[in-house]
Amino acid sequence: MQPMRSLNEMQEMKLAEAWNRARQALLQVVNQEQTLGELASEVDAAWPYVHNNSLVRQILDKNWDELKCVHGFGVKKINALLTIVKKAAKDRSSATLPNKRRRTRLSDRQSNVSHVLTNLGLSPAMPIEVIFVSKRARSLCQREHMRDLGQMLEFLLRNDIASLSSRKGIGETTAEELHSLMQAICSSNAEEVMHYLPLRKCGNGVCFSAFASLLLSSRTERDKIILDNYFIDKKTLQISAQRNHMTRGRTSQIVLDFLTELGDGLTHFPEEKQALWNAWEGSRSLAALLSDELDAIKRQLVANALNRLFSKSAEGRAIIEYRRKLFHSWWKMLQESPGTYFGGIRISRFLREQATPNLLVPFLDYLEAKPEVKINRTAGTVKCIRAPLKRIVSALWSASDEPLLATEILKRFEEEGFFPNHTIQKLETNLNRWLKTGELKVN
Repeated sequence: MQPMRSLNEMQEMKLAEAWNRARQALLQVVNQEQTLGELASEVDAAWPYVHNNSLVRQILDKNWDELKCVHGFGVKKINALLTIVKKAAKDRSSATLPNKRRRTRLSDRQSNVSHVLTNLGLSPAMPIEVIFVSKRARSLCQREHMRDLGQMLEFLLRNDIASLSSRKGIGETTAEELHSLMQAICSSNAEEVMHYLPLRKCGNGVCFSAFASLLLSSRTERDKIILDNYFIDKKTLQISAQRNHMTRGRTSQIVLDFLTELGDGLTHFPEEKQALWNAWEGSRSLAALLSDELDAIKRQLVANALNRLFSKSAEGRAIIEYRRKLFHSWWKMLQESPGTYFGGIRISRFLREQATPNLLVPFLDYLEAKPEVKINRTAGTVKCIRAPLKRIVSALWSASDEPLLATEILKRFEEEGFFPNHTIQKLETNLNRWLKTGELKVN
């Protein structure tokens, strides 16, 4: 055992000497504020995994004995670190000049990318959240603190596929995916760029409709069916779950995830968000504001999802509550008009009298939910087909300049099909009673 121990001691001494020589040389030629991962990329060495983000200064401050005690620095990590340091410190001039050439090439490529972005109408400040890449690629962006498209492209220009693949949690497939995005942008290939970024069909600029289209395309076929059932067919979560042999909870999660991502994406398009909100607040069509990046069905799906998002917001709930009270008061006004029961009322004219013609659609939706109301959207009229006797008589009575005879009232009832079994004697009895109690008043 003694010879083996001596051999280990000799290897230990050689490693210590190699580290100290490389460390002293490296102190003079390298930027100590860069990370160990960046230094590894510069010298084309394998990344040191968990110590990627450690500053070079923090590593070079340690002697051999201190380095061995650092958590995570086993034999393999130390050998990888020695390779990086030896390559960087091999020759001061040979370490500096290639880096200058590399920086020059990198600068040229960055300038070219900036020009291409301008031609495509893309901003380097585009947030990572609206870039459609895999979860592993997105995790890499988070670990490397990349917040926008510009930082992502700069990172990809500095790292080839092999360098990316050597990182923790990043395989060759993810590395190729990221480089495909970079190559599509560098080559101004708008069709390829559209797979990753919400680029308009014309190939210039981004828009929310293109984002929504990408978001829908990223869903699985099963998820798309669920979203169609819920937002287009207006089926409940329970029915959608039964149709697709799923639990209601899972169906709810699919819808909620889509709404969350749609809402988060909308925040990155502030001008379009304001326009859509103004349209919703003014009861105008949301689908009309969405562009041709979406077909008719997807446009309606996204519009209905946005309607759900806006109505569930704090401001949206306040607006809906105000309208509910307003519509209730209007319905009471309509119930006091004889036209509501006989012939129908033209609702657009009524709303113009209330100075709120923009609320036509939501008010009609409110009335349509009442089983006693019949709406003719073609003619724009609203008619109550079922109501208590006293309410209809009261509406007729209040609109008349003189008391009405029971025979006249009964004749109006027969014309509209109200109370077919009511007799003149019974109606006269009711009229006399209501007049005595003051429930009917003579004008």
